Amino acid sequence: MQLIRASCIFFICFSTSNVWAVKTLQRDTVYTSKIKTFRDIWTETAFCLDTANQYLFWNPPLSLYHRDSAYYANFLPTEKAFVNHYLYFIVHNDEADTVKLYFYADTQESMWLKEEDLIAHTIRELPVEDYKGRIYSGTQTFLLTVLPGQTLEYTAKIIPLKTRHSAISPALIRPEYVADLFLGEYKYGIADLLQFTIFWGMLLMMLLYIFFKYLQVRSIEYLYYSGYILFFLFYFLYRGNALNIAPVQRMPFFVYYWGSITQFIANCFYFAFFRRFLNVSQVLPRLDKILRWATAVLIAYICMDFVLFLFPKTYFFRWFLWDSIRASLIILSVVALFIIVRLRNRLMWYIFTGSLAMAFWGLLAMVLSYYPSAIENLPMPFSSPLFYFQLGITIELLCFALGLGYKNKRDEIERAEAQEALKIEQTQKEFEKYKAAVEAREAERKRIASEMHDDIGSGLTSILFLSNAIHQNVQNGQLVLTEKISLMASGLVDQMSNIIWSMNKEYDTLQDLVAYTRSHISELLENAEVNYVFHIQDSLPEISLNGVQRRNIYLVIKEAVHNAIKHAQASHVVLDFRYDESLKITIQDNGKGFIKNEVRKYGNGMKNMQQRMKDIEGSITWDTEAEKGTKVCLEILLSIPFNR
Repeated sequence: MQLIRASCIFFICFSTSNVWAVKTLQRDTVYTSKIKTFRDIWTETAFCLDTANQYLFWNPPLSLYHRDSAYYANFLPTEKAFVNHYLYFIVHNDEADTVKLYFYADTQESMWLKEEDLIAHTIRELPVEDYKGRIYSGTQTFLLTVLPGQTLEYTAKIIPLKTRHSAISPALIRPEYVADLFLGEYKYGIADLLQFTIFWGMLLMMLLYIFFKYLQVRSIEYLYYSGYILFFLFYFLYRGNALNIAPVQRMPFFVYYWGSITQFIANCFYFAFFRRFLNVSQVLPRLDKILRWATAVLIAYICMDFVLFLFPKTYFFRWFLWDSIRASLIILSVVALFIIVRLRNRLMWYIFTGSLAMAFWGLLAMVLSYYPSAIENLPMPFSSPLFYFQLGITIELLCFALGLGYKNKRDEIERAEAQEALKIEQTQKEFEKYKAAVEAREAERKRIASEMHDDIGSGLTSILFLSNAIHQNVQNGQLVLTEKISLMASGLVDQMSNIIWSMNKEYDTLQDLVAYTRSHISELLENAEVNYVFHIQDSLPEISLNGVQRRNIYLVIKEAVHNAIKHAQASHVVLDFRYDESLKITIQDNGKGFIKNEVRKYGNGMKNMQQRMKDIEGSITWDTEAEKGTKVCLEILLSIPFNR
């Protein structure tokens, strides 16, 4: 009896389920004859949300399914992006031939499709179809094969992408239309495609121009601006679905992380360009500090967003931060406006106007992305929030081009002025050099003439007088005067030798001066039968001396030694040569010395020595007392170039 009761209950339940299925078939079936190219099947599809992730692949009971085509026609709300979605629909082939269709439900993180034949009682899981030759990818498609008169049930399990643009849009597509569908991306019209193509072309041309400008001038700010354009180009390629090709779409991290973060990387490059191109650190140090902090915040956000990307549950928080950072950049532009408004820098106004336009239109695009209904009835491209962001970027590029033209013109004028000033300076230097050479030659000519007159002229006059005296007294047999003539002639030869030595540039070093002085002073002391000692520093530096310096130093030393022999009647003379930041020469004798106040008022010897040292920017001192000898000290600052 119980067995009969159980059998009745089972029969009733089985019959009821079939009745429900039949009613569902009549009400929600997709007929293949109604699909000419492709067809959205929102209205024929039932949906089920597995919020607890408790069901297996096809376990949710049909009673949990419902229909809400308006809900799935838009982007998924945040809370619906983290649950599994089940789609249920029925396909009936009412044609005479076998029909093949592609099932497509937008780009998803993962998707499976189960096929069930109600009549044959067969169930199978369909494989993901990789359509050959597909250019536009980023989707998972499944190939459905329905025989004539056959009715099949399909259940799809979908795990949505964790982005703010996730959507589930179920559709069935004829195979012959798949290529056109994915190539043209049917969601976008020709106007939209034209808009993106023109904008991409403009960005690419500007990128190439700025990069070649960098190669030409090698200025780092142009490389920064190239990076700014490059990353924005990548961002708009992503937003324009140009990256939805199969190899890229198989790397969701590449598309869905880098595709959204590239505009902030572009902003980092733009801040670096702005600071360098306008020399903000010197002109506006406070703004420079703000931009440095803004760059640091952007870099920190980029790193933090990478970590958040690894945890899907932070989806809402990620996009909250994303919008917050965008709003902060707009606020930064307003702050910069109040700082820059006081300046009268035309170049800075060009660049800042572009930055402000980008911020304003970016803000408008962000607001419209939250309220798309405000522009949804406008024709393309005005119905797309992204168009307004592109408009801001376009204005910024135009302002930069104007600013770059102004800067090039200003640099050209400054370069011409600098070249003119350099020519004037070079001409002035050449004139001064020529003038100095003429004056030096004239001074040398006068010096030689004066010395020839003073030394040789007076010597020849003496010879003349002595010759007359010899002529008058020769009959007396006096030969002393003849000997004087010989000595004076010898002195003239020595003087001529000194003059020639001082004029010869081959002997212009300190070592040559010491060697020449030692040779001639030794001969002078030996002829006078006076003992002498030379103390010379072991390693004298390689210092050049001109002819006036060498001759004056030698003549002062010679005069000091001559005084020691003739007036002090010294028997021993010590000469010391040393260099310690200056040349120091000491001549010390053991003669009878002298009292300075008793030196003849009109004596020219010491005056001449002082004058010679003064002429070469040197000094001379005497340390002497009666009967205690004399010490003569010379000091010359040879490290200072001598101005002849």
